[in-house]
Amino acid sequence: MSVFNACHIPFFGDAHVLRIQECALPEIKKNQLLVNVVAASVNPIDFKTRAGLGWVAKEIKDNLPWVPGFDMAGIISAVGDEDNEHLMGQYVFGMIGIPFKGGAYSEYCTVEKDEVLFVPPKVDLRQAAALPLAGLTAFQALQYGKVKAGDRVLIFGATGGVGHIAAQLASIQGAKVICTGSEAKREALSALDFQWQWQDESGLVNQDFDLVVDCVGGEPAINLLNQLGQVTNVVTLPTLTADAVKQAASLKNTACFNFLVEVNNQQLQTMIDWIAEGLLQIYVAKTYGLNDVAMAHIALEEGQYAGKVLLDLG
Repeated sequence: MSVFNACHIPFFGDAHVLRIQECALPEIKKNQLLVNVVAASVNPIDFKTRAGLGWVAKEIKDNLPWVPGFDMAGIISAVGDEDNEHLMGQYVFGMIGIPFKGGAYSEYCTVEKDEVLFVPPKVDLRQAAALPLAGLTAFQALQYGKVKAGDRVLIFGATGGVGHIAAQLASIQGAKVICTGSEAKREALSALDFQWQWQDESGLVNQDFDLVVDCVGGEPAINLLNQLGQVTNVVTLPTLTADAVKQAASLKNTACFNFLVEVNNQQLQTMIDWIAEGLLQIYVAKTYGLNDVAMAHIALEEGQYAGKVLLDLG
């Protein structure tokens, strides 16, 4: 095969601007790998960038068209030098092209060797593809929030991609985890082997928490903080409303953090091992083909599903 299909953002706009185009296979340089992508994860940063919102869009606006996507899993199909020939055919996954290269919405993508990790035999490639960005965001949010065994942790918006992982990671670390989320999405997540502790927001009035992980942002997060009791730390994830949430937290004398997720292969290795051991589960609610990528974006933007949405390219 000399050509393959990839999704491009030709210009910023709604989901219907996304285009599938043929591309020529690239030349693979030393220490690079060509990966035949089996699955790619759809994340909020993808549709925000497509819409021209946020820091990634600001940086790439003069370099369109652009192939979105940072999470993928697939099979190594070519290597850039003889020293890596033993990697041919290996199953790998990773968070690639951070922050401005992207490239995961594609049947093939070129990655640096150190961007990917091996997928354990017990882990499905689609589970691996769903993990990186959401998993690292959840892992690092708990780090910023200084979570420890015995803490009371509230995951505000625990039914989303990051939230449902953060709840499990906090529990693994010994915290007492309380979750919020819509009834329909709670029901979907009941398929996971995890002891969810759901609470309606009306039942949280004056409750104290060591950490609140805010996966929602904006007015809902501000209203929640105003009704809670004492809160030691808040980590708010949506960057577009972070300043407003920080202001609300300051009025309660609560420390509030917002951060940009960083690639950390040690953390990814820990989580993929937990998946292999059955300690961590990723809920994949819906998988779309590459030709239906616009529908995948619309589904995520409208919050149609719990957990993760994937593109199936295999």
